[in-house]
Amino acid sequence: MKTRTYFGMLWALCVLAIWGEEAQAQFMNTISIHGFGGWAYGKTDNENQYLVGNEDGSYDTVNFSLNITATPYERLSIYVQPDYNEGGFEEEGVGLDYAFAEWYFSDKLLLRAGKVKAPFLLFTEVYDVGTIRPFFALPQAIYQQMAAEAYKGVGLTGSLFPKEGWELQYDLYGGKLSLQPNPVINTQTFEFISVTPEANDLVGGRLSLQTPLTGFNIAMSAFTANFELSNLGPSLNDRYVLMGPSLEYWSDRWRIRSEYVTQASSSKVSFDSVYVEAAYQVTEHWQMAARYEYANFETTAPPETQALPSSVYEHQETALGLNYWFNPNLVFKLSYHIVEGNRFAFPDDIQTYLQRIQTGGFDETTHLVLIGTQFSF
Repeated sequence: MKTRTYFGMLWALCVLAIWGEEAQAQFMNTISIHGFGGWAYGKTDNENQYLVGNEDGSYDTVNFSLNITATPYERLSIYVQPDYNEGGFEEEGVGLDYAFAEWYFSDKLLLRAGKVKAPFLLFTEVYDVGTIRPFFALPQAIYQQMAAEAYKGVGLTGSLFPKEGWELQYDLYGGKLSLQPNPVINTQTFEFISVTPEANDLVGGRLSLQTPLTGFNIAMSAFTANFELSNLGPSLNDRYVLMGPSLEYWSDRWRIRSEYVTQASSSKVSFDSVYVEAAYQVTEHWQMAARYEYANFETTAPPETQALPSSVYEHQETALGLNYWFNPNLVFKLSYHIVEGNRFAFPDDIQTYLQRIQTGGFDETTHLVLIGTQFSF
């Protein structure tokens, strides 16, 4: 019923936007519509699944988001983004990435309220827009583990001190955060289910510095919240602080990015995640890319997890990519991934997974070939 409701709302918005009567023309001038999505095929070389792939080869991953902006009043903007997903551990069907109102006081101060896109790191606000990055999926070590697309609450944003090529942008926000879905075992049915960890009493912020060197930007992100992680392991609930810097450089040919995130508060869970990514535009259409990411996870609770194989806390990945851009709005991507560890690469069959937990016999090295396309308008 929930999926049907969202789908009906999405369909109504499309009809209104495309086939509105002439009498609605003035109203429609205040609305802009964009969309983005993609499809991918992935195959691994063993029993582990990773990203969109498994041992048999999976064609199932499809996603699409419709981005709608309305300006019914000079100072008021409304942002809505419904989405549709198939494949992976996200709940299949239609959902809502964000829906919020923004009131413009000045360039230095904008107020946002609702389900607001999360200003954390470089990609949380554009999580599914594949035409602005060289690989089909974002680095798992950061963006699957402790990132989120939106928070429910209130935030402030604005631009300060624009002078001689320098500009400082800030974000302050608070409320509740829902992290990306994680697979866990249902102990009653003994099957994988998708669980979305919650972060309550959230307070966060980000500072982004644009420099006189065109394309070179620096950011610092941080937030603290009371995390409810019981479904991922008993006794892990606590207040956590996540923080880390982001660096980005882009030019006509180069796209270079690096980000680091650490947990700096609770002794129950600690992790450090980092990635470095570079892409080079060889010709107008052909692009080469490479990425390395590393994550180290540790937990002191619960005691029953101490018997788990150490590989379930480890993740290291090297990826190489070759892309063909028809234009900036349509790209075909081919990538090869070498994954060490089982934090994100593990058997998708529950019985095989449980056997590997008991015996410690996970395939710790996984190779993935991924072919996909992503588009935007």
